[in-house]
Amino acid sequence: MDFGALLVLITGLVVFLTLAGLLVDRPEWGIPLVALGAAATVSGFTRALSSFAGFAVYIGDAAAAALLVALGIQLLAGRPLRRPAFGWAGLLLLAALALLRGLGAFGVQAVVQSYRNELQLLCAGLFFAAQQIPLARVELFLRRTWVAIGICMSAVAILFVLRFGLNSSVPGRDRPLNASQALLTSQAVFFLLARGRQGKSNWLAAYLGFIVLLSQQRTVWIATLLATFAIWSVLAPSGRMKQRVSAAVGALVALLIALMTVLSETTAGIALQKTVTEDRTLLWRFEGWSYLVSQQIDGLGLNLALGNPAGKGAARRVAGQFTTVSAHSQWITELLAGGIIALILFALVTVVPLTKTWRQDLKLRVPSPLLAVTVAAMTFTISYQLGPEQGVLFGLLGATLGTQAAVANQARGAEEPRVVEAHPSG
Repeated sequence: MDFGALLVLITGLVVFLTLAGLLVDRPEWGIPLVALGAAATVSGFTRALSSFAGFAVYIGDAAAAALLVALGIQLLAGRPLRRPAFGWAGLLLLAALALLRGLGAFGVQAVVQSYRNELQLLCAGLFFAAQQIPLARVELFLRRTWVAIGICMSAVAILFVLRFGLNSSVPGRDRPLNASQALLTSQAVFFLLARGRQGKSNWLAAYLGFIVLLSQQRTVWIATLLATFAIWSVLAPSGRMKQRVSAAVGALVALLIALMTVLSETTAGIALQKTVTEDRTLLWRFEGWSYLVSQQIDGLGLNLALGNPAGKGAARRVAGQFTTVSAHSQWITELLAGGIIALILFALVTVVPLTKTWRQDLKLRVPSPLLAVTVAAMTFTISYQLGPEQGVLFGLLGATLGTQAAVANQARGAEEPRVVEAHPSG
């Protein structure tokens, strides 16, 4: 082996192990590690860190491996695996089984390439669901990380509009932001609003909200509206407040329609009308989902229960044409990757903690920092796959609920009077 390559390998291993060791006691540093790496990936910054036997290693791979190594060290040190992490562990075991089943049929490179995003998502969810991090520290790292990402994405969107306009004809560059970039920007808005302060944060939130509108991503628009509704449902117990919010939403819709009418002949108006009225992509998705689900149901019972071997992908015939692009739905992806069992487990680690958090916030009338962003992410799962940074959010959501339940149980136990049983002598 070349001495220079050996030196790079040793240096990389030292950095990797140092990073994993840092995450053992400071797991919150994994938040920017995963989120910033994922944001760079969806923005096209996908230069490989290194290559082994022709297999490229990217920042997301290194981050996921560091999370697993850190979790392994924690377990070896005697920390038990917390209950919120069990579902993620099950999903990761199903993914490992699919990898083993696919190696012989498709080869290492095709197998890992097809499961790269799924593995990174599951590693992030598993690691953060297993942690106990002070809530204030979690909020700080989440807010700073997502706001930094949102600002970067806003620059990407504005540069796109300046260069290509709102109706770009460049192949693969038809919108200022792709769906994942727009979702990250939308979530940054809610992290800013969660601070509950007036001033610069609100102005920055309004600016990033404008960028979300500029993105022309309908799924993210709907996700943002549902996240807003989640917060409104928690903060607005009175009928009068709900009426005011409803009137405000109606006014915004009327303003949007007015803008579409006034700007109908302009570039901005044409782009807005196209985004609102275009339904071909939705029909395309439905046709693809129907084909994939029917194929799975009519196939082997083993694949229906445990998913397909990794590397098979989401090949399907849509509108008479054969396509191999992603399934465009996290739920369909889970069905293909881990079968019905994966669907159940994925619901347990996402829908269940989200529902519990919403109900808990409704009682307290205080929205948790993770409520709105996970509602947005859950909406996103219908039409797109989640990135590993969303695994961070759902993992932390489950971990936070688990910590609160443990604290409540301890408090309840402390309040219960001790009963001393009398035993007869003799």
